[in-house]
Amino acid sequence: MDILTRAEFDRLLTTQASSCVSIYLPVFRGTDGQQGPVRLKNLLAQAEESLIARGQSAREARDLVRHPRKLIASDPFWKDQSEGLALFISPGELRRFRLPMAFDELAVSGERFHLKPLLPLLFPNGRFFILAASEKRVRLLHGTRWSISEVDVAGLPKNMAEALNYDLTGPMRQFHTAMAGGARGGQHGDYHGDGSFLDKAKKDLLLYFREVDRSLHALLHADRAPLVFAGVDYLFPIYREANSYPHLAARHISGNPDQASEHQLHDAAWDCVRDGFDKARQTAFEQYERLAGTHQASDHVPTVVAAALAGQVETLFVDARRHQWGRWEPARNEVHLDHERQPRSDDLLDLVASQTLLHRGHVFASVGDDMPNGAPLAAVFRYSLAPAAM
Repeated sequence: MDILTRAEFDRLLTTQASSCVSIYLPVFRGTDGQQGPVRLKNLLAQAEESLIARGQSAREARDLVRHPRKLIASDPFWKDQSEGLALFISPGELRRFRLPMAFDELAVSGERFHLKPLLPLLFPNGRFFILAASEKRVRLLHGTRWSISEVDVAGLPKNMAEALNYDLTGPMRQFHTAMAGGARGGQHGDYHGDGSFLDKAKKDLLLYFREVDRSLHALLHADRAPLVFAGVDYLFPIYREANSYPHLAARHISGNPDQASEHQLHDAAWDCVRDGFDKARQTAFEQYERLAGTHQASDHVPTVVAAALAGQVETLFVDARRHQWGRWEPARNEVHLDHERQPRSDDLLDLVASQTLLHRGHVFASVGDDMPNGAPLAAVFRYSLAPAAM
């Protein structure tokens, strides 16, 4: 699985080009191995037709999707997949993500990328990381409200022995035995044995965790998702001392993570972080309910589109799986809604979400079950709009 960091998302968000193609599809692992290639082939054909309808020549459209077409017949590519696949194609560049969400099939072309299907992975920040660490094994997991997958981190040591070229016998075994027998509830107790051995073992653990922290830095330094430590109690304060990531969760998962399944780690980590996610959304939801019916909130699509383009949306709730196709005409300052998707239509919900984020607003993405009034979007404005704008 690929990690969609906020920095990478922001790069996609700010990309503008004459032609940008966004492809989303579910990947059914363990079933018919031809489903993925066939779906991708059909979606690339749709994208090519859409580019031509938007004014590209047939040759230009064909050239743009030439490189991603090579993935159709790539067996190694299809063998290493997650639940969903997202491709972002622009002149001279292809970015692809294997992600833990089964997307609806979609191909969109325009002058920017279509990013709304990604929003539930990032907004609210329902993403988190789990560092499952013991002396014998260390791994990083990426979780969302719905899923968990292991992350391949460049340079991350497999265990303490690899990090320090260390023999896990002698002082480390004595330290482990002392901590397991003399420390209860994660608190240091009275240890038996040579204190010098214990001091050296604790120093080595600190060095080990600093190596782990250094390896994680390149991946996490620009992220804001919480990191939950999973490990036996006595390791957590040592890792906390080595850690430089500012979003390490205060609570940790207690116990040996080597004996826990990914599903068990996911459930335990979600218990550690869910209150923070739910509180932020609930506070925003209550604010919308207080302001609904005034000039400072609306679920009227044309009103919210105009406000978002003007940088006036402070908080947005958006259904990531619904579409409202239409067009924004800046010369007339008008929004036109289409009952069906047209060749030059834009998904106005995606436009609003992108503009809200570009203007540093807050976005809460849903998959349809908790939207205010069941609307496809709802917004709180930074200040009251003039009645004519509502």
